[in-house]
Amino acid sequence: MIWHRIKGWFKRIVSRFRPAGGGTIPTVEPPTVDLPPILSPSAAPIDPIITMLAAGITPPVDIELPKPVNPQPAQLGPKPNRKERRAAKSKWERERRKHDKFIEPKGEKPIKIERGPSPRPKTKPLPVIEKMTDDELIIVDEHHEGGKVMFKPDEFWGKFNFRDTILDQLDRYWLYLERMRMRDASSYGLYRQIGAQLLPFCTTGIEWSWTDPKADNFSLAGRPMPALPAWFRVTRPSFGCFAYAADSLTEKTEVAGKDAAGRKMGIAPRFMYFTKYEKPPPDVQPMSGGDIYKMAVWWDNPKQKGQYEKGGGSTDYCVFVDKTGERVQVLKVIDTKMIKIPKRKWDHHGAPGGFYNVPQRAWHIPDTFEDWAQEHGVHAEEYLKRLFIDAMIMHEKCHWSMLRIEVHKGDLTAVFGLDEHRIGYFFQDRDYDLTKTGHRKRIFHMVRAHERKDGHVVRFHFRGEREFEWAGYHVKISVPGRDYEPVVYFDPGVIDDYWIEPKDQKQYIDEPKMGEHMVQWMNQGVGKWKP
Repeated sequence: MIWHRIKGWFKRIVSRFRPAGGGTIPTVEPPTVDLPPILSPSAAPIDPIITMLAAGITPPVDIELPKPVNPQPAQLGPKPNRKERRAAKSKWERERRKHDKFIEPKGEKPIKIERGPSPRPKTKPLPVIEKMTDDELIIVDEHHEGGKVMFKPDEFWGKFNFRDTILDQLDRYWLYLERMRMRDASSYGLYRQIGAQLLPFCTTGIEWSWTDPKADNFSLAGRPMPALPAWFRVTRPSFGCFAYAADSLTEKTEVAGKDAAGRKMGIAPRFMYFTKYEKPPPDVQPMSGGDIYKMAVWWDNPKQKGQYEKGGGSTDYCVFVDKTGERVQVLKVIDTKMIKIPKRKWDHHGAPGGFYNVPQRAWHIPDTFEDWAQEHGVHAEEYLKRLFIDAMIMHEKCHWSMLRIEVHKGDLTAVFGLDEHRIGYFFQDRDYDLTKTGHRKRIFHMVRAHERKDGHVVRFHFRGEREFEWAGYHVKISVPGRDYEPVVYFDPGVIDDYWIEPKDQKQYIDEPKMGEHMVQWMNQGVGKWKP
């Protein structure tokens, strides 16, 4: 620092003896310059000389320069080529398939096809391209049964890809859906026909919620509030239902009474479903300028003693969504509370003579929800709002699949989405159905557009069996949007029974009848839903 000052003074003295236009250079005081701060050590250092010159200021000669910051770039390994990526994918997929559950197909076995030498001429294989830009995401994590396996990205979006949980989920699904008939016959009558959606563990998060000790699935304090999906803001569907925890993994955790982290475990929701109102019940807070929805959370567990041992029950509340979808408000209900007022008189023992019960009518959110929300570290209104939005996001994922797989057990129906490229693998243990030549019929699949040798162009189309028997169930495959309009586009509201006069009952249909009509429309391939 002293050396810089001495050097600056020497330059000023020497400059006085230099001819510069007949005068001397005046001394320039160091100006005050607001330099932008360095945001991070990894950012490029800011040169104050360049900043002053850009501002039209002559920089002083004795300005102290900051020490340059030269971050070391991250040492990245060589990018795997296409062959290495495929090998890694195959390895982790084999690990995942070790958890698959298959059954022995029923029926007469097909004739074994004897394949001779291929008539096609042998061609020279193409050289392996070392660098590709079409990297496929490979997700490797712990499986709930143990071991590291691969997860497909589609599994986080509501599509099934592997066979490790579907049979178990279906087995528990039938039980819980059948038990719904006792205490919610209307919803049971609807969803037993059109089916409630089954989701992979990855979509709901159950795979890690109950088995990962580090999973924080209770506290919601400080988390940002999610937004309603764009499709919901536009379509405003009439109803929807998906199975959340209808599986044996959740049942075992509930019976144990605690999860992997040692936290106390109650009962998880089995189903979550919603209904849009055109005229809500009179005890719900009236609103205008949007839509009112009833959100229901269904609780059940026949293996635990208590109120749900003989049958499940639902927790219901209503929310208001304005026309833009930006505002979501939990609605209050009007209820009668009995207020206890002590009597003034005293009995012969000198003790108070009891209480008077005075009824009080008020709009409020039930105390049950407040106790429920406190378990998650938030207030009731915030928790119920978040629960509704999360349910709509989950319901959106239910319909991202190209295919609609319907599974029927008697008069009960379940629905799930499946990756369209994995149909043959997923249903490889379906019952044998042979052709006239004794070969097995091909399952439903896509045929891409191609040109034949004779020049005929074949358009993109679907082929194969759409209906078959599998694991004791009847399966039907359809393509919503092609075979019929998707169910999520059905948007009429429901009128509560309170507003319907007895003489007008014939003008309306209930939920079971609505489900019957919707099944007929889907089987007929109706283009647009008719309210």
